[in-house]
Amino acid sequence: MPIANISHKDSIGSLTSKSTDKQIRANKQVRKEYGDLLDMYPDHPVEIADFQDTRRIVRWKANSVVRVMIDKYVDLNDLWVDFQVGTMPVEDMATVYRMMGYSLCGFVEVFGELLHLYAEEE
Repeated sequence: MPIANISHKDSIGSLTSKSTDKQIRANKQVRKEYGDLLDMYPDHPVEIADFQDTRRIVRWKANSVVRVMIDKYVDLNDLWVDFQVGTMPVEDMATVYRMMGYSLCGFVEVFGELLHLYAEEE
């Protein structure tokens, strides 16, 4: 199970919220926890979010338009209903969550098994 966030004491080293996507993806601890997931989406950048001064969270880089749409106009519950009835593919739901800036750990918890099954079907 991937870690929820990475402590400053862990081998994340000098990664900070100013680290580049390339630096984050190359970090050994990040590769260990999320390498397969990052390889699935090589074109979607990640970033480090500092959390409560003691933790760092690896997140997908949010798309500001998607963030506004989700925050103001779209009910995620409606999207999940569409997913449950089969009108929203799992890959589309995963794209929404990546573009919202979801943490990689949370993403794995929500979509890990679904994406695994989706990949087997193809």
